[in-house]
Amino acid sequence: MNTLTVYLSSAPSSTYIVEDEIYFTDVTDVSFNVDDVSFHKPPLSIKFDWGDLSLIYTESNDFFTTEPNTITQSIYGSPITLIKDYKHTYSPSIEALTTKLSCQVKLTYYDSTSCVFVQPITIYTPSFHYKVEDITLLQTAFIDNYSSVLYTFMASKDGSVIESVYSNTAT
Repeated sequence: MNTLTVYLSSAPSSTYIVEDEIYFTDVTDVSFNVDDVSFHKPPLSIKFDWGDLSLIYTESNDFFTTEPNTITQSIYGSPITLIKDYKHTYSPSIEALTTKLSCQVKLTYYDSTSCVFVQPITIYTPSFHYKVEDITLLQTAFIDNYSSVLYTFMASKDGSVIESVYSNTAT
Protein backbone atom coordinates (compact mmCIF):
# COMPACT_ATOMS: atom_id res chain seq x y z
CA MET A 1 0.00 0.00 0.00
CA ASN A 2 1.25 3.48 -0.87
CA THR A 3 1.10 6.56 1.35
CA LEU A 4 0.82 10.21 0.35
CA THR A 5 0.56 13.43 2.37
CA VAL A 6 -1.28 16.48 1.02
CA TYR A 7 -0.50 19.78 2.74
CA LEU A 8 -3.35 22.30 2.72
CA SER A 9 -2.50 25.93 3.43
CA SER A 10 -4.37 29.22 3.25
CA ALA A 11 -3.97 32.91 3.97
CA PRO A 12 -6.55 34.75 6.11
CA SER A 13 -8.33 36.12 3.03
CA SER A 14 -8.62 32.76 1.23
CA THR A 15 -12.10 31.40 0.75
CA TYR A 16 -11.89 28.97 -2.18
CA ILE A 17 -8.65 27.22 -3.15
CA VAL A 18 -8.14 24.64 -5.90
CA GLU A 19 -4.98 22.62 -5.31
CA ASP A 20 -2.74 21.04 -7.97
CA GLU A 21 -3.93 17.64 -9.14
CA ILE A 22 -2.32 14.58 -7.56
CA TYR A 23 -1.82 11.22 -9.30
CA PHE A 24 -1.26 7.77 -7.90
CA THR A 25 -1.59 4.10 -8.76
CA ASP A 26 -2.86 1.29 -6.57
CA VAL A 27 -4.39 1.51 -3.09
CA THR A 28 -3.10 4.65 -1.36
CA ASP A 29 -3.52 6.08 2.13
CA VAL A 30 -3.80 9.84 1.69
CA SER A 31 -3.16 12.04 4.72
CA PHE A 32 -4.52 15.60 4.55
CA ASN A 33 -2.40 17.88 6.74
CA VAL A 34 -4.08 21.15 7.81
CA ASP A 35 -1.23 22.58 9.93
CA ASP A 36 -0.77 25.51 7.52
CA VAL A 37 -4.43 26.46 7.22
CA SER A 38 -5.10 29.93 8.56
CA PHE A 39 -6.69 29.85 11.99
CA HIS A 40 -6.91 33.65 12.21
CA LYS A 41 -10.46 33.11 13.45
CA PRO A 42 -11.51 30.22 15.69
CA PRO A 43 -12.82 27.37 13.53
CA LEU A 44 -16.06 25.63 14.41
CA SER A 45 -15.87 22.63 12.11
CA ILE A 46 -14.04 20.86 9.33
CA LYS A 47 -15.80 18.71 6.76
CA PHE A 48 -14.30 16.25 4.26
CA ASP A 49 -16.16 15.05 1.19
CA TRP A 50 -13.65 12.44 0.06
CA GLY A 51 -15.06 12.35 -3.48
CA ASP A 52 -15.27 8.56 -3.75
CA LEU A 53 -18.86 8.11 -2.51
CA SER A 54 -17.75 7.25 1.02
CA LEU A 55 -19.39 8.97 3.99
CA ILE A 56 -18.71 12.66 4.51
CA TYR A 57 -16.49 13.16 7.57
CA THR A 58 -17.26 16.10 9.88
CA GLU A 59 -15.48 17.13 13.03
CA SER A 60 -16.69 19.99 15.22
CA ASN A 61 -14.79 22.18 17.64
CA ASP A 62 -16.42 22.97 20.96
CA PHE A 63 -14.05 25.84 21.78
CA PHE A 64 -16.55 28.50 20.84
CA THR A 65 -20.31 28.46 21.15
CA THR A 66 -22.48 31.11 19.59
CA GLU A 67 -25.42 32.84 21.18
CA PRO A 68 -27.40 35.73 19.71
CA ASN A 69 -25.00 38.71 19.39
CA THR A 70 -22.33 37.12 21.59
CA ILE A 71 -19.48 34.65 21.36
CA THR A 72 -18.62 32.72 24.47
CA GLN A 73 -15.59 30.61 25.09
CA SER A 74 -16.24 27.06 26.18
CA ILE A 75 -13.97 25.24 28.63
CA TYR A 76 -13.99 21.95 26.72
CA GLY A 77 -11.51 22.40 23.93
CA SER A 78 -9.40 24.74 21.85
CA PRO A 79 -9.00 25.59 18.15
CA ILE A 80 -6.07 23.17 18.12
CA THR A 81 -8.47 20.20 18.22
CA LEU A 82 -9.03 20.54 14.47
CA ILE A 83 -5.32 20.85 13.60
CA LYS A 84 -4.26 17.29 12.80
CA ASP A 85 -3.88 14.90 9.90
CA TYR A 86 -7.04 13.45 8.38
CA LYS A 87 -6.52 10.10 6.62
CA HIS A 88 -8.50 8.36 3.92
CA THR A 89 -7.77 5.31 1.78
CA TYR A 90 -8.36 5.55 -1.97
CA SER A 91 -8.56 2.47 -4.19
CA PRO A 92 -8.41 2.17 -7.98
CA SER A 93 -11.54 1.23 -9.86
CA ILE A 94 -12.16 -2.37 -10.85
CA GLU A 95 -14.15 -1.15 -13.87
CA ALA A 96 -12.05 1.66 -15.36
CA LEU A 97 -8.38 2.29 -16.04
CA THR A 98 -8.53 5.88 -14.73
CA THR A 99 -10.67 7.43 -12.01
CA LYS A 100 -10.91 11.20 -11.65
CA LEU A 101 -12.42 12.68 -8.51
CA SER A 102 -11.94 15.56 -6.10
CA CYS A 103 -11.74 15.71 -2.35
CA GLN A 104 -13.37 18.82 -0.90
CA VAL A 105 -12.47 20.20 2.51
CA LYS A 106 -14.58 22.91 4.11
CA LEU A 107 -13.40 24.76 7.20
CA THR A 108 -16.18 26.81 8.81
CA TYR A 109 -15.42 29.64 11.23
CA TYR A 110 -17.51 30.96 14.14
CA ASP A 111 -18.68 34.00 12.11
CA SER A 112 -20.19 31.70 9.41
CA THR A 113 -17.39 32.35 6.91
CA SER A 114 -15.60 29.39 5.42
CA CYS A 115 -12.52 28.28 3.52
CA VAL A 116 -12.99 25.56 0.91
CA PHE A 117 -10.20 23.44 -0.57
CA VAL A 118 -10.69 21.33 -3.69
CA GLN A 119 -8.08 18.61 -4.23
CA PRO A 120 -8.35 17.00 -7.71
CA ILE A 121 -7.24 13.36 -7.69
CA THR A 122 -6.53 10.91 -10.52
CA ILE A 123 -6.20 7.23 -9.65
CA TYR A 124 -4.75 4.88 -12.24
CA THR A 125 -5.75 1.21 -12.15
CA PRO A 126 -2.52 -0.78 -12.24
CA SER A 127 -1.95 -3.05 -15.20
CA PHE A 128 -1.08 -6.71 -14.85
CA HIS A 129 2.59 -5.97 -15.56
CA TYR A 130 2.66 -3.24 -12.88
CA LYS A 131 1.22 -5.66 -10.32
CA VAL A 132 3.60 -8.56 -10.97
CA GLU A 133 6.67 -7.01 -12.70
CA ASP A 134 8.82 -9.99 -13.82
CA ILE A 135 7.72 -13.59 -13.44
CA THR A 136 9.83 -16.68 -12.97
CA LEU A 137 8.79 -20.14 -14.11
CA LEU A 138 8.62 -22.42 -11.07
CA GLN A 139 7.39 -25.64 -12.62
CA THR A 140 5.43 -27.31 -15.39
CA ALA A 141 3.09 -30.24 -15.09
CA PHE A 142 1.53 -32.35 -17.81
CA ILE A 143 -2.12 -33.16 -17.30
CA ASP A 144 -4.76 -34.98 -19.34
CA ASN A 145 -2.38 -37.42 -21.04
CA TYR A 146 0.00 -34.67 -22.17
CA SER A 147 -2.63 -32.65 -24.06
CA SER A 148 -2.62 -29.87 -21.42
CA VAL A 149 0.24 -28.26 -19.54
CA LEU A 150 0.01 -26.43 -16.21
CA TYR A 151 2.59 -23.66 -15.82
CA THR A 152 3.32 -22.22 -12.36
CA PHE A 153 5.03 -18.82 -12.11
CA MET A 154 6.13 -16.59 -9.24
CA ALA A 155 5.77 -12.80 -9.42
CA SER A 156 8.94 -10.91 -8.48
CA LYS A 157 7.08 -7.94 -6.96
CA ASP A 158 5.20 -9.66 -4.14
CA GLY A 159 6.01 -13.35 -4.47
CA SER A 160 2.48 -14.34 -5.47
CA VAL A 161 1.98 -17.53 -7.47
CA ILE A 162 0.33 -17.47 -10.89
CA GLU A 163 -0.90 -20.61 -12.61
CA SER A 164 -1.74 -20.90 -16.27
CA VAL A 165 -3.06 -23.88 -18.23
CA TYR A 166 -2.17 -24.37 -21.88
CA SER A 167 -4.36 -26.84 -23.68
CA ASN A 168 -3.39 -28.34 -27.02
CA THR A 169 -6.70 -29.63 -28.26
CA ALA A 170 -5.71 -29.75 -31.96
CA THR A 171 -5.87 -33.25 -33.34
